[in-house]
Amino acid sequence: MVNDKLIKIQKIAEKEYQKNPNDHGFDHILRVVNLCRKIGRAEGAKMKILLPAALLHDLGQAEETADNSLDHAEIGAKKAEKILCKLNWDQKEIEQIKDAVLSHRFRTNYQPKTLEAKVLFDADKLDGSGAIGIVRGSIWVANQGGVIYREFNLEEYIRENLDGDVNGRIKDRSKHTLHTDFETKGRYLPEKLYTKIGRQIAKSRVAFYKMFLKQLEEEIAGRR
Repeated sequence: MVNDKLIKIQKIAEKEYQKNPNDHGFDHILRVVNLCRKIGRAEGAKMKILLPAALLHDLGQAEETADNSLDHAEIGAKKAEKILCKLNWDQKEIEQIKDAVLSHRFRTNYQPKTLEAKVLFDADKLDGSGAIGIVRGSIWVANQGGVIYREFNLEEYIRENLDGDVNGRIKDRSKHTLHTDFETKGRYLPEKLYTKIGRQIAKSRVAFYKMFLKQLEEEIAGRR
């Protein structure tokens, strides 16, 4: 029965994610689901909670893209509840799934509490690092009207564009670049994750991302 419901959720999700920007499309969802399976099995997470949450976690992304003051995790949690209620999902499980969706963001006040929420958080963050993170980040920057590279003072950037908090919400998205994202978030990924296997995966992905940015700087300066 759970598998049948998961198939229904996936079909609903695939349709819903057509509204999302291409850096948060259904391909992102499927990669997060795969990472959730890998990490969740290693950590002993409940798949009947974890996988629905992974499929539904970005349902509010289109609304936040249109209005930066909104929180896509809050919107997504409400949408997820409606979908799960229509599928007659167990109410206690719905609450756990909602909690995972609500706390999957990096720049938020909601912290993941359950194992399933922590696994989803880790999987979602890992898809923003490594080679796939570079591609997704580049698409996101382009969608915001940003540039490939601009010099910046880190403390000044945090103060002016992140409300003085390295984990604060981005005020002007067009000023955000791959470099500012790495220096304020990506560099610290391994220590921010909750699961052992997630941290292991993060180390190699962060190293690759850092190497890429160094090469990019060299090419922009004409040294390579």
